[in-house]
Amino acid sequence: DIDQAGKVLIGPAGSATNEFAKRFFKNATIKDATTSDNMEMMADVAAGRVDAAWLSYTSQSQGLQANPGLGVRFLGENPIGFSP
Repeated sequence: DIDQAGKVLIGPAGSATNEFAKRFFKNATIKDATTSDNMEMMADVAAGRVDAAWLSYTSQSQGLQANPGLGVRFLGENPIGFSP
């Protein structure tokens, strides 16, 4: 479970995605990324600098497809994608 004291999530500064994370995760620390590059945020997870990156499903999917050896994964077995 990522929503624990001591866990750190990173997300795009000033984004609706990050604002949602700040409201959704009550116990984890949510940090604004110093970059807008989603791959850099995913690399921060892979390097252990943060515990998770809170990005859009599309951004994560594209990043994981382009970099299968990065060593990161979606949280949970069934990530949710919203469509109209």
